[in-house]
Amino acid sequence: MSVNRSMFHSVGMKLFILIFCAILLCVLALGWFSYSRSKRAIETEVAEANRITARQTAEKLDVVLTGYAQKLKQVIADADFIRMLNAYNQSGDAAEIASLAQTLGTRLSAAAMTDLSIKQIALITEREGRPVLASDASADAEGFRDPAVSQRVRDGQGKPVWFADAGGPGGSIRLYVGMAYEMNVMHELYMEIDPYVIEKRVQSTDFGDGRIYVVAPDRTIVYATESGLAGKPYPYDLPEYDSAITRIDGQAMLSVQGVVESNGWQIVSHIPLASLMENVRAIRDITLLMSVAAVAAAGLIGFIVMRMIGRPLGELKALMTEGKKGNLTVRSTIRRKDEIGQVADSFNWMMEEITALVQSANQSAQAVLETSAALAQAARQTEDAAGTIAAATGEIASGAASLATASEQGADIADEIGAQVQTVVASNEEMKQAASEAEEAGAAGSGHMTALIGNTNRMEAMTRSMAEKVGRLADSAGLIRNILEMLIRMNAQTNILSLNAGIEAARAGSAGKGFMVVADEIRRLAEQSRQSIAVAGEIIGTIQHEIRETVKALSEAHPVFREQIEAVKEAHRLFHAVQTNMNAFLGRLEAATASIRRLEQVQSAMAGTMSEVSSVAQQAAAVSGDVASLSREQLGVSAGLVELSNRLESVSDQLKASLSRFTVS
Repeated sequence: MSVNRSMFHSVGMKLFILIFCAILLCVLALGWFSYSRSKRAIETEVAEANRITARQTAEKLDVVLTGYAQKLKQVIADADFIRMLNAYNQSGDAAEIASLAQTLGTRLSAAAMTDLSIKQIALITEREGRPVLASDASADAEGFRDPAVSQRVRDGQGKPVWFADAGGPGGSIRLYVGMAYEMNVMHELYMEIDPYVIEKRVQSTDFGDGRIYVVAPDRTIVYATESGLAGKPYPYDLPEYDSAITRIDGQAMLSVQGVVESNGWQIVSHIPLASLMENVRAIRDITLLMSVAAVAAAGLIGFIVMRMIGRPLGELKALMTEGKKGNLTVRSTIRRKDEIGQVADSFNWMMEEITALVQSANQSAQAVLETSAALAQAARQTEDAAGTIAAATGEIASGAASLATASEQGADIADEIGAQVQTVVASNEEMKQAASEAEEAGAAGSGHMTALIGNTNRMEAMTRSMAEKVGRLADSAGLIRNILEMLIRMNAQTNILSLNAGIEAARAGSAGKGFMVVADEIRRLAEQSRQSIAVAGEIIGTIQHEIRETVKALSEAHPVFREQIEAVKEAHRLFHAVQTNMNAFLGRLEAATASIRRLEQVQSAMAGTMSEVSSVAQQAAAVSGDVASLSREQLGVSAGLVELSNRLESVSDQLKASLSRFTVS
């Protein structure tokens, strides 16, 4: 497991995977891009071509169907035909009617024979008792007497109206066009044409391998490439636009449509997308083959790169591992001109330098070991001499210290006197500071008392104003109480009226039941109003009681404010008196402080003389102490040198032991 993990962490394997994936992704991306663009281009071009074909087919059908409608109009444009038709409608003689019917049928037959695609022409008149006139006497012309068909033809208002249904033999499709016109009475003229006309025009158009349908506005299939669907409802969704991608029976289709302007029929073509993608599949297959070839090429290139880079780096790694273990004799045998060869040469040079450094370190360690032994001997001799000097210097320093002690006692007495004087001076300064703070506090207190007097006066004025407003509030509450009493009286009158109304309603019997209900509702409302007014009266009473208590409290507070103003004024006078007395006390403190300053100068002169005597003694003791200290320091240095020489010798031994791990020859 660790071998596989280290293999994937190697530079050669990483380069192999990188090159392999890069080549494979580039080939796949290019192939997929080509496949997608080709697919979209083919879909777009085929959709446009089929859309144009559908429009042209619709235009051809429109021309053909318009021609049949024109032939139908020509039948009623003949003046003799119109004259005979009027006579046929107005005649009352059965023989004349039969003769005219035969003549009109002959005219219709002649019109139908002008085009072999016309199966028959039928004429229906609104006149009762008249049969359907038809060009083909053997055909069942009575089938045109359909109220729904007749209504649609009449709604066309003289324009051709096309029909497609399954009324032909054996349920086959039947195509006919009808027109309605009025000549004294309403007439309906129908022309049935052979469905082969539509089939021939549509089959002459090349839509490829797709399905083709001609669909009427009521979704009846007029024509279909699949047999047996003509005359049945169209089972699929019509394209919302000229072309769209739809799914029919689970298969993706490219659907296009064209509209016949004269009757709204739609030419719908469904072409399987699979048949359009035959050439695109070749691109996909080539992409797959190129991907396989790219995998092989990427594997070969990655293997070559791994051999050229990964293997030399592995050899250098093994040599460095040997060097880490202490074998400095290892050298690289790689002889190349690229960066890996330069790395190998640098490794060999580095190992040469490390070998030379280790040899030099061995020689230096031996020299340090010899020097440390000589240094240890000299340090021991210096340590013995320093100990003797330190003992003698200690005796000299002891005598100087006794002299300095006597001098310091006199200096301490002088310093104590000076300290007492300083204490007195400090006490005077503190008293002066306290007096100044007291004077400032008195001035500040006086200012605060002045502000407090002004605030108290304003508070008293506000209290008076509040008392006046509360009095007015009490008057307003009294007015509200009067209004509530008036409402109570009105409520009582309303209650009486409701009782009277109830009595009158009871007298009226069943006729007054509705009025009695209204009277009960008024009585309940009056009772609710009475309760609400009672609650409002209690609230107003509470408010009046609280107002009286507030007026009483304000009246009691007014004398207290007057007394507070007098007390504040008295405190202001006291603060002013304190400020005046503190100013006089500060003057006396300044005079006492000046006297103490003169006493401090005399003490300072005496302390200076004692300090000079003590200084001479201390200097002598210091000199002796310095000499003793230097001797002790020299003794410590000597001991340190001995210790350092021992440590140097130990370090030299450790260095030799460490260098012994390296193999240099």
